[in-house]
Amino acid sequence: MRLEHFTKLDLVRDSLPRNRVAPKTARIVLIGALALGILACGGGTPPPATPDPAAQAAPASSSDPTAAQSASEPKTAAPEAPAKPPAQDIVLEKPTRPVRSILESADTVYFVNYEESDVGKTAETNCAKESGGDPQKNSACMSKARQNVEGLGYRFKKNPKGEVTTCTILRRQGNTLTTLHKFKYKYGDETDTSIVIKMDGKDDGPIKWEKIPSEFKVEVPNDYTMIVQDPKYGRLVYNSKAGIPGD
Repeated sequence: MRLEHFTKLDLVRDSLPRNRVAPKTARIVLIGALALGILACGGGTPPPATPDPAAQAAPASSSDPTAAQSASEPKTAAPEAPAKPPAQDIVLEKPTRPVRSILESADTVYFVNYEESDVGKTAETNCAKESGGDPQKNSACMSKARQNVEGLGYRFKKNPKGEVTTCTILRRQGNTLTTLHKFKYKYGDETDTSIVIKMDGKDDGPIKWEKIPSEFKVEVPNDYTMIVQDPKYGRLVYNSKAGIPGD
């Protein structure tokens, strides 16, 4: 490096006419040449490049900029799903009054619920098979099956002047009620949800029973339902309907 500086300086000095340059002018030219040499020496090696802050922020193992952001943020646990509430026990309905008091409700008749009774459920299954998917045949089959029990009802009544109780079995056709059987009865064994009806005398209705039962049991699961096991039609479910006056 020194050799190069001296060579340049000598070249400058030799190029000047020795007999025409004043000593002061020669010194100025010499200083300028020396400064040029220093600048030339300093510009030989470029300064190191400043690293890009954005490039340093990204992890070397991922090229996704969003991954760098998620990696720098603290991880939060996923919210836990709320626990399912425990299944609640089904509360079975019970009568709120004695069974005999429910049956003797004034102006109340218990009418058969065909769909909830065994006869209705059996007919639905049988008619579906017999009709083979034909809607008209199925409807005709269902109508025929319900004829014997449709509109069937019970009315229980206590004589206000004494302990005499009467049971009337009737049928409803439109707005007309027709009495089928009527007899006096006495109560037998009674529980919170059932009672036994005992025949007390003959049947005074227009239609005579082929075989008069000596007694039958009535189940009362709530204040508006009664269930009777019929020897011919099986389990018959009845729902109460109030506001029907009668004898």
